[in-house]
Amino acid sequence: MTYTVKPDYLSNWGEDVTEDTVITQSELERLSDEQEIPVPELKEQLIPEEIYASLDNGRTYLDADECITEMQKQSEESGIPFKRIWEVAASLMDDGIREQVHCELAPCSERDFLARYLELADEHLIIG
Repeated sequence: MTYTVKPDYLSNWGEDVTEDTVITQSELERLSDEQEIPVPELKEQLIPEEIYASLDNGRTYLDADECITEMQKQSEESGIPFKRIWEVAASLMDDGIREQVHCELAPCSERDFLARYLELADEHLIIG
């Protein structure tokens, strides 16, 4: 089994890395021994949780592609313009992260915007 670890997580443990790093279970166990932290606790600290969006108040979670597809479906079924649904979703995003994504990517598709937003976000995006 392997895990992708962000560089800032490993640098906290004295590892000199600047890119995402894939580590094996045995490397995770080595770090656990070195830091004297149980593997499950170290795993929680090193491996960030995947961030998703939810369109149903957190009952189910979707990646960016699934979320945009579902939003388009909801737009077609309800007659509410997709743009309006997107505006509601954007209004619920963290302002700082939303502005950062806008500066990085605009103009771009809503799908690309949401994917990048979810990469940067610390919390799930819960919509309606």
